Amino acid sequence: MAVRFHFAWKIAALAGIMAFLVLVWPTAYRYDRIAVGAESLPVRINRLTGSTEILRMEGWRPVPRYGKEESLPASALGKLRIEQGEWFSQRLKFQLYNGSEFSVNRIILKVQVYPTPPEKGFDPTTLGVHQAGGPACEAVSPPQGVKPYNVRLYNLGTDAPPRSLALQPFDADLGMGLPDHTAVSCQIVSAMGSTIR
Repeated sequence: MAVRFHFAWKIAALAGIMAFLVLVWPTAYRYDRIAVGAESLPVRINRLTGSTEILRMEGWRPVPRYGKEESLPASALGKLRIEQGEWFSQRLKFQLYNGSEFSVNRIILKVQVYPTPPEKGFDPTTLGVHQAGGPACEAVSPPQGVKPYNVRLYNLGTDAPPRSLALQPFDADLGMGLPDHTAVSCQIVSAMGSTIR
């Protein structure tokens, strides 16, 4: 009788340990944190499927999977638009509206600075006249025959999560200050991104 009780106790203990290992530890998810811009957000990874979810205000949301980074085609490049641009000292801050189906990680921005007062009938207000802390990078082409006195290309990346059909913040030290009352034009020459799977 004692042997039978001893054997039953071992079976019960083994079953309890197995239940604990399967149901409690390890859990179905492994938890971690991910840095998104200035935020640190909780992430959970399913141990069996490998699917990843990030905790947002709406609850757990799947993390999109991105394809290989590539140059955006001309059709997608035409759907990128600069909004809310401001130039402070040597820093350019703006929002990039991405109307394409690609996520955008990096852009090549062509910045042209034009002299004022107007030359040959050139009206700098068509570009937006720069004043300290004022708007910058209006997406308008200058009239024919007006030459910029400064043209630079900048390779700009973003820390924000790349998304399509959304605004993305860009902030860059351009190493170039602007005199007041300077007309500025910006053009997105190319962009790198990937499709969302």
